Amino acid sequence: MKSDGIDLLTDLNNIANQLQEELNTLEERGYRKARSEREYKVIARQKALAEKNAGVSVTFISQFIAGEPDVANAKEVRDVEEALYYTSQEKINVLKLQLRIIDKQIDREWNNGGNNFSD
Repeated sequence: MKSDGIDLLTDLNNIANQLQEELNTLEERGYRKARSEREYKVIARQKALAEKNAGVSVTFISQFIAGEPDVANAKEVRDVEEALYYTSQEKINVLKLQLRIIDKQIDREWNNGGNNFSD
């Protein structure tokens, strides 16, 4: 399927807009990732201190609190936010690749003397 110059420029513009939107999304996901990490660590620390004060052996505390509902829920939220963050990074990489491909197509069109552009 061959695109003309106008289609290529339109595609380039659309992908550039998508890239900007995804960069904004990545920023927000980065904040959410950091907040969820903080929340998880605070909850885990509180549970660990409570178990230590209750006399649970220090070597078993991390295993013991992992099953606590509050800790497990906070860890799940953290893991989901982290996955969304890294998914957004990959989407950005794909969009950048698409931009480079279209840019090369446009370059070939122009360097071919414009013979492939529709009038």
